[in-house]
Amino acid sequence: MERKKETPIDSELRQRAEKKLDKDGGNIEFPSEISPEKTATLIHELQVHQIELKMQNDELRRIHEELEESRDRYSHLYDFAPIGYFTMTEKGIIDEANLTLAAMLGFARTVLPGKPFSRFVLKEDQDIFYKHLTWTSQNQKGFNNF
Repeated sequence: MERKKETPIDSELRQRAEKKLDKDGGNIEFPSEISPEKTATLIHELQVHQIELKMQNDELRRIHEELEESRDRYSHLYDFAPIGYFTMTEKGIIDEANLTLAAMLGFARTVLPGKPFSRFVLKEDQDIFYKHLTWTSQNQKGFNNF
């Protein structure tokens, strides 16, 4: 049977499993004390378990690929939307912005994160923005408790 090459993650997982086995005392019987029938049963159980693990791994890989595709679709919708979108912290600092907003503001998108959004609000609208920010911050705290 061909054995696949171990990755560092596989190796680390194996080391953790061996430590757990040692810690739990692992009821190890010596081969000379195991009957041929019990040996056959153990080998069968190990093979079944190996197949189960491979099936679980395949399913995890499939789900991971689906998540990546979903993330890519979301990213595409967000980045290329014809409307400027952004997310910001409770203090009004831009976390991320889409390409349309960056173009509207005249900045590269990579420059916007970390900047206060108030910098892009007209002076006569600053009070409205800060009241909205304060109101949103106070009401989000209650919303997050659900």
